[in-house]
Amino acid sequence: MFTWRVILGRHLIADLCCTKGHSCMPAHRPTAFRALRRALCAATLSAVAVTAGTTVATSRSEAAPAPVGTVTAAAGRTATTAPAAGAASRPTATAARLRWSKAPAATVRAGSPVTLQVSVTSPRVLRTKHVLIDVRDGRGRAFATALRRNATIGPKPLVLTAKRTFPAGTYRYQVGYQQGSKRIAVGPVRTFTVVTTLSGKRKPPAPVPAPQPARWVMGYYVGYLKDLQPLEAVEWDAMTHVAVGAAVARADGTLDTTFFHHDTATGRAWAKSVVDRAHQNGRKAILMLGGAGSRAAFASAASTTNRRAFVDNIISTVTALGFDGVDIDWEPMIAADGPNAISLGRELKARKPGLLLTIPIVPVNTNLPQNTVFPFLRDLAGVYDQVNVMSYGMTGGWEGWDSWHSSALFGDSTTTPMSVDASVRAFTAAGVPARKLGVGIGFFGSCMTGTTAPRQSGPDLRIVADDNVMSYANVMTRYYRPDIARWDDVAKVPYLSSSTPIGPAGCTYVTYENARSIAEKAAYVKAKGLGGAIVWNINEGHLPVSARSALIGTDVSIMSAVRTGFLG
Repeated sequence: MFTWRVILGRHLIADLCCTKGHSCMPAHRPTAFRALRRALCAATLSAVAVTAGTTVATSRSEAAPAPVGTVTAAAGRTATTAPAAGAASRPTATAARLRWSKAPAATVRAGSPVTLQVSVTSPRVLRTKHVLIDVRDGRGRAFATALRRNATIGPKPLVLTAKRTFPAGTYRYQVGYQQGSKRIAVGPVRTFTVVTTLSGKRKPPAPVPAPQPARWVMGYYVGYLKDLQPLEAVEWDAMTHVAVGAAVARADGTLDTTFFHHDTATGRAWAKSVVDRAHQNGRKAILMLGGAGSRAAFASAASTTNRRAFVDNIISTVTALGFDGVDIDWEPMIAADGPNAISLGRELKARKPGLLLTIPIVPVNTNLPQNTVFPFLRDLAGVYDQVNVMSYGMTGGWEGWDSWHSSALFGDSTTTPMSVDASVRAFTAAGVPARKLGVGIGFFGSCMTGTTAPRQSGPDLRIVADDNVMSYANVMTRYYRPDIARWDDVAKVPYLSSSTPIGPAGCTYVTYENARSIAEKAAYVKAKGLGGAIVWNINEGHLPVSARSALIGTDVSIMSAVRTGFLG
């Protein structure tokens, strides 16, 4: 098969930037609608034997011709492998468009006929040597080819049809045409999988598990905070994966891939640079998709109506930018979302076997477990490679709550009903395997007034700042003093306590993470046999060496504590 990339984007840029945590930063997104942009890259087609007649559909397997040059486009660059003799040396952009009237489902029962029917049109007349649907198995053998010789593509639809049964396996199909020596692809490569049956029912293929390290650390690196930590300052040895954020799902299944930049081209180039640097350092790069407040868009995009297009767009972005996997940040997920979230994961795995899939989930409120502990979690964990608890921001001055910690390891109660341990117990009991479950580490804290310590109540208790504003770097440079630093030996986390307001936000109580609390969480993960941890987000944890030495008497970074605890 040949490689094809299509970028379609009507870039809706919201005027409110909601981050993966629990707060919003209005200053980081431009407020405008971007025009519809299309960037097309074409690739040459494999040679196809032509038999007599106008339309040909092969009925038996045959050896595949050697593929011609393969072209991919990413971040404004094109790379071409050497073409076969007589093939075109460069790809050609095409004005042709497709409309599939019949296409197979992602999974097809063995013995059932598969019909592919597509209409090809073009606003300008294209005279071709031939137009075809090319269907091949995983070894490149042609299984069905609908071919129209000496065809003209124009405003009037040219219809191609191929129909046959297929043996079990995964197949790829694509439309293309030839003009002179130029072989031109139209639209993305599509796939379907044929499976055997049990008891007369279709048996879906088991997702191909992605290779996993013994224990993972996935750090989120987000575009809107890129200036807090230059790419050159990222501590790659403290992570196994970097989640690059964020692409945003739209309700119709398209993606906003600006990555919090002013335009798509700049955002994608930045994301590609992070992916390339991760690979240079032997780390996996994961596409962060979604974030806080994304539930409505995900529910629509992953529905049966839009899922195929959604999967196409995700795979196109992953392939174009070189990602190793996708982090499905469906926030918040509710009970009704389970089937579509599972189906989305299955179809992504079917389209790209070995694709790493991760999903973050909200921590458990022990007073309201039904809001987060869903019956579908066992099946969800069967599809996704990592299920990570966003166990940070677990305090808020909510009604009935006492003051509490952002990321307490232990100590949950009826008035402080969240902790890392409470979530781990609940999710493993619900069927999530411990080896697939990760905990969250927040490189941000919470600033509160109306209290000076945890487990206090009062009418004036409230949070005045948290994610983005109360980054670890800001806590250490603008709030931390040794004389107000405290340690909660039940919750296993630090905090700052002051009888008078401190720092720009005027806090009297600050909850945050430090090297000691991270070491406690790492020991807990190892003791429980858990899979690893996520860090939201590494940008907020960055302090230059000079600042670290001056403030805390050591040049050891907060990320080094993660490396030592989880990967050491």
